[in-house]
Amino acid sequence: MYDIEPAAFRLAVHYFIRHIHVGGPSLPLDEQVRIVWRVPEPTAPKEAWEQ
Repeated sequence: MYDIEPAAFRLAVHYFIRHIHVGGPSLPLDEQVRIVWRVPEPTAPKEAWEQ
């Protein structure tokens, strides 16, 4: 991690999380917790937005 205080890092992460969905324990592990971010994930391939 960069030179950032842990409390500041935690605050930044909490800001970018819109909400967290917690599913039941009967669901597969990758579906039990879903994080919805405020910033949408890019849909274009990584090479397209690096240029």
